[in-house]
Amino acid sequence: MKRVAGIILLATLLIASRTLLAKSIKGRVTGNQTPLRGVVVTDGKNFAVTGNKGEYTLDCAGDARFVYISIPSGYSVPQSGNTPAFYIPLAEIRKSYDFVLDKKSQDDTRHGFIAIADPQIYAAKEFPLLQEAAVDIKRTAESYKMPFHGVCCGDIVSYDHGLYPRYKEIIAGTGLQFFNVMGNHDMVNNGRSFETTFGKYEESFGPAYYSMNVGNIHYVFLNDNFYVGREYFYIGYLDEKQFAWLEKDLSYIKEGSTVVLVMHIPTTTSAEDRKKFSYTEAGATMANKTALYKMLSPYKAHIISGHTHTAANQQVNANIFEYNLPALSGAWWQGSLCTDGAPKGYGVFIAEGNEITWHYRSTGEKESYQMRLYTGRDDNSFNGYVVANIWNSDPSWRVELYEDGVSKGGMERFSAYDPDAKKMYSDREKLEHKWIYPSVSDHFYRAKLNPQARKVEVVAVDRYGREYRESLPQFYDVVVIGGGTSGTTAGIKAARLGARTLIAEEFEWLGGMLTSAGVSAFDGNYKLKGGFWGEFRDSLSSHYGSENALKTGWVSNILFEPSAGAKILKNIASREKNLEVKFHTTASNFTREDGIWKISLNVNGKKESVEARVLIDATELGDVAARLGIGYQIGMDSRSVTGEDMAQEKENDIIQDLTYVMILKEYDRDMTIKQPENYNPSLFYCSTICEKCKNPKEKQRLWSPEKMITYGKLPNGKYMINWPIEGNDYYTNIIELSPEQREIELAKAKEHSLSFLYYIQTELGFNKLSLADDEYPTADKLPFIPYHRESRRINGVVRFTANHISEPYIQPEKLYRTSVAVGDYPVDHHHTRYTGWAELPDLHFHPVPSYGLPLGVMIPQGREGLIVAEKSISVSNLANGTTRLQPVVLQIGEAAGTLAALAVKDSLDVAEVSVRDVQRSLLASGGYLMPYLDLPAAHQHFRAIQRIGVTGIIKGKGMNKGWENQTWFMTDSLITARTIAEGLSEVYPQFSAGEYGDKPVTLSQLCSMISKIQTTNSNDGTTPALIVKTLSKEWSGMGLTAFNPARALNRLECAVVIDKMLDPFSNVRIDIKGNYLK
Repeated sequence: MKRVAGIILLATLLIASRTLLAKSIKGRVTGNQTPLRGVVVTDGKNFAVTGNKGEYTLDCAGDARFVYISIPSGYSVPQSGNTPAFYIPLAEIRKSYDFVLDKKSQDDTRHGFIAIADPQIYAAKEFPLLQEAAVDIKRTAESYKMPFHGVCCGDIVSYDHGLYPRYKEIIAGTGLQFFNVMGNHDMVNNGRSFETTFGKYEESFGPAYYSMNVGNIHYVFLNDNFYVGREYFYIGYLDEKQFAWLEKDLSYIKEGSTVVLVMHIPTTTSAEDRKKFSYTEAGATMANKTALYKMLSPYKAHIISGHTHTAANQQVNANIFEYNLPALSGAWWQGSLCTDGAPKGYGVFIAEGNEITWHYRSTGEKESYQMRLYTGRDDNSFNGYVVANIWNSDPSWRVELYEDGVSKGGMERFSAYDPDAKKMYSDREKLEHKWIYPSVSDHFYRAKLNPQARKVEVVAVDRYGREYRESLPQFYDVVVIGGGTSGTTAGIKAARLGARTLIAEEFEWLGGMLTSAGVSAFDGNYKLKGGFWGEFRDSLSSHYGSENALKTGWVSNILFEPSAGAKILKNIASREKNLEVKFHTTASNFTREDGIWKISLNVNGKKESVEARVLIDATELGDVAARLGIGYQIGMDSRSVTGEDMAQEKENDIIQDLTYVMILKEYDRDMTIKQPENYNPSLFYCSTICEKCKNPKEKQRLWSPEKMITYGKLPNGKYMINWPIEGNDYYTNIIELSPEQREIELAKAKEHSLSFLYYIQTELGFNKLSLADDEYPTADKLPFIPYHRESRRINGVVRFTANHISEPYIQPEKLYRTSVAVGDYPVDHHHTRYTGWAELPDLHFHPVPSYGLPLGVMIPQGREGLIVAEKSISVSNLANGTTRLQPVVLQIGEAAGTLAALAVKDSLDVAEVSVRDVQRSLLASGGYLMPYLDLPAAHQHFRAIQRIGVTGIIKGKGMNKGWENQTWFMTDSLITARTIAEGLSEVYPQFSAGEYGDKPVTLSQLCSMISKIQTTNSNDGTTPALIVKTLSKEWSGMGLTAFNPARALNRLECAVVIDKMLDPFSNVRIDIKGNYLK
């Protein structure tokens, strides 16, 4: 090898001095030391064929620079300087030109080759990108387990020929021998004639045209770049010297054989350029192509070219096909696409005897990636159509559109610009090379699109019968990630409001903590039955026969089997025509562009892409928000930050215990499970009254074993074990862990619950109780997920704290005015399984009034088009102790779905949607804005007191009454004129409350106030007398009795009159923080 390299170096020097030889030379060709007969030898003009002893004699032309062989089938040549040594430079001092070949270890009748075009290295900084491509090529070739080589269609570099050595080094890393041709950039483009252009290329790669044989295929490499003597000006043209050589070369090939021609400039890129030559495009295609076609007519010819950085496959005639390859460099390494949208990549060709098949391989992608789909959302010119860019297609391909699995027929081929390429290359200020621009191409297909179709798929079948499928990213108005408690209601609500909605759920049930986590005992809101929360309760009552049938355990008034809840939710969801649910689905790669979310899904192990206007994070732990960079807190807050007296002095990352709930049922035999590996009965001694319990953590809450079992008794003789008193609560903080780390920690939590079961069976004697075999379709019969009591808590546009719950009306932020959900459960934190629990605040059932939850907790700071639900809303750690409960989270989802649907309907960002519009929609479906107990949701005046309540004109009264946390509107109580006037002045600041006293307000006084406000706010205000007269006519129709202007009004009557005559809810706007807007 050193000897060969030395000879080539010496010869290179001779070439540089333009030494010309005109003499007869001799040599020998051997393979594995055996003479090879019939090998064709040439100098680029004259030919010889080796005899029986491998010998040849060749009369060299006067301008010849090399002697080289047409490598015979079954043999390979060695590498020299990372170049195939099929040639030897001519030199005066050399006596014999011998070629030593190696016999291939495999039969190459079946072989493959990689074809690349236009690596076009502009500068050394691009070599890492070339390296990535080389690694991909190596991986592809090795996957075939057959002989493989490579061909390059030229433009190896841009201008700097000094980059050739590093190029060759990297390409050698593919493990393939690469055979190259010149591109126009590989020429010396500033000489006086075409004949001066080869030098730099030949120094590195040898002859500019040559041939070889692999298996049954004859390969020919040509130089069709013709320099016309002006700097960098060239045309596509094959000179006569090459034509004469080619004619002789092909004379050694049997007619009917398969011939592969590799060149740089294509002979053709369209039927039009074959019909009529364009002088303005002389550098784009080969001018004298017709002569080449005629010479190839006796053969089955495959022409492989590059040059254009686009894709164009042409059936020239019955015997000739041309593959115009996209560039390995894409658009000169400026982006991942060529200018026509074809991805950067390479051709993979497989030869089986005389037949060749091929496909295009995009660098870094799977073989199945053969097209991209677009709609009018991507380019206005595509409005009403689905468009496929199928870069490797040719007219023989069959391309068909399917909608919801039904064929809609073939698609029309047409010419277009690729939208992604337009985005990538239209802003030249961002490009290093300013001369790059997107280009039109004809490998596009279109068909009319039915906007109602759920699944749109394009099926393309290539000339070999191989089928490729690509689905249009399914477009939704709203995508909800997580079919948990809030995710389910969000999806259903958005769909009901007309938004095309998708719920993506990891497991096979909807409902989250209600069902998939097994917490099927509602906490709180028993008397606040409205919206979807009320609908679900009614569905449970219907399922079990009555609401009384739900009162089976003592922890709750509403208990049910998780499987029944899941079935109900699935049935409700299935009735919504605008809602689709994908189970066994996870999501990743969230990006937002031009107001549209692009989301990658994994659905039952298959990748899908969807798009949406609004994204809702309803995951259990706020994982989507975290992935999108939304700020958040984990654990306990500092008192100095939240202003909550109950909060810690210093913040920490301690969260609440989680629980793997168990659903048990009684069997007719001993069902004792195998003792868990790390079983420790002492962990559970104080779970109930027990002689072994010495130091209970909660002395005031010790009950009998029987009481513990019936705590969560469910219908049909089942038992929910979610026992907080030294039972199956478990401390671990998995929020920031990887999925693999989470699984490890949750396995420990499962073992803890199973240890508690074993304790119940063995120590407490309930050995016939065990995990129900008709609840969860899981291998271990445990729920799909644990009960997460706490999550990330995002930085929302507002933050809801315990202070807003305790004293909503005196806070600087009047968040109660923006309320969209209600709750009445105490602040309840579970911490006793945390080591160091005794030093934490005692937050077991800390009493608070019932409350309204503001809309802004779901809207993250600094991110458009995103809503965050579930337990990841913007609340303090303390407030989470009550907002985490099931009825509240159901309402959070309902509000999130409403917000999303209205944003879509009005083409607004979620932060721009009117708070009042969201509240109005929730009221229309029977939801609560304020937790008033005075009137049920079906009452005629329910909406009036809700509307006036969130204006703050009349304020409710919160209280604790035994176990219950309550808020009352005090509908039957009188209200003073001063109180009413002060409330009105908050909404109407021009109105003065100073003249009104502390006596109960009369209708006449209230009408006077209304008149003043109307007059102040408009020029057509009415007098108090006219208002009284109007009300006298409508009083009974308003559901009121005993009309008397002099009579004192109760709070309900005041609310109804103000709502009717002023309608401050609709007529005075507020912002997301509850401030009134002018």
